[in-house]
Amino acid sequence: MKSGWQTKMLGEVIQLEYGKPLDRADRNPNGRYPAYGANGIKARTDKFYKDNASIVVGRKGSAGEITLTEEKFWPLDVTYFVEFDRQHYDLRFLYHLLTTLNLPSLAKGVKPGINRNEVYALPVHVPPLPEQQRIVDILDEAFDGIAATKANAEKNLQNTRALFESHLQSVFKKRGEGWVEKTLGEMATFRNGINFNKSSKGEPIKILGVKNFRNCYWAPLDDFDSIIPDGTLADSDTLKQNDIVFVRSNGNPELIGRCLLVGEVSERAVHSGFTIRARLHTSEISPDYLCRFLKSNKARREMIDGGNGLNTKSLNQGTLSRLVIPFPYAAEQSQIVDSLEEL
Repeated sequence: MKSGWQTKMLGEVIQLEYGKPLDRADRNPNGRYPAYGANGIKARTDKFYKDNASIVVGRKGSAGEITLTEEKFWPLDVTYFVEFDRQHYDLRFLYHLLTTLNLPSLAKGVKPGINRNEVYALPVHVPPLPEQQRIVDILDEAFDGIAATKANAEKNLQNTRALFESHLQSVFKKRGEGWVEKTLGEMATFRNGINFNKSSKGEPIKILGVKNFRNCYWAPLDDFDSIIPDGTLADSDTLKQNDIVFVRSNGNPELIGRCLLVGEVSERAVHSGFTIRARLHTSEISPDYLCRFLKSNKARREMIDGGNGLNTKSLNQGTLSRLVIPFPYAAEQSQIVDSLEEL
């Protein structure tokens, strides 16, 4: 250990004080001060309980989560807030120190909670105050660099997506001789996915769920979960190569209509009740071409706007059936797919 560093129990460095309930009447969406819950700001208020910046530690629920606070704040009753000797310890150093301790691993119970005495018993290595401040400066510079790199990467990704969408729209708008339009309902049949529960009894089977749709084009068959449905499933419930599966229901309306193309299927698999499957019964349109069209902003917007429900938006088979699909001859469909893959 470097000269001047000390090994201490965490309870010798900080004290965890209980947060306090905040009356509903004191909560104001436009309030001056944040009220912190176990994992971040949960409300705002015109009252403050602490008049200087600190660290909030989740006590119940998201137990062990760490939040660096603003100058004046209210810690709710599901939290601890940190008190310490500001003459000997730097707030931001303590914040970084706590993030290394994996406090959520101490959580216990049905509604997870942490006991502050167990937190106090953790050994930590602490340098003198000037060294704490030097470490914080180094970390701040590093995190600033990471944030800038991430922002540039996200901007480049946005530019790439915009370029792809622009090309996609230009492809579908430049319709020459031989292009036709048909509704999806004229070319495909639809089937909602299966529902199941933990008490279901039957043979295990792989299932495509909403979580498998993240930024994917092909259905990630190797990542499917396994479930046990009731009874024996009909063949019509299982996925086949070239099926296109859509997110049918989601609390975020912008996510309904996401779709995946199913590739070669090596074992029986189904799709969940939160999804809809489309299965082509014609060879005049390529599943690959169709899936790329259905991923365009125009098609997605039609599906989102056609969804129903208030709290949870749902896409239905009728909306899918009415989608108008423009497409050329098979050879040109292949050329379009190839040009999109090159981007």
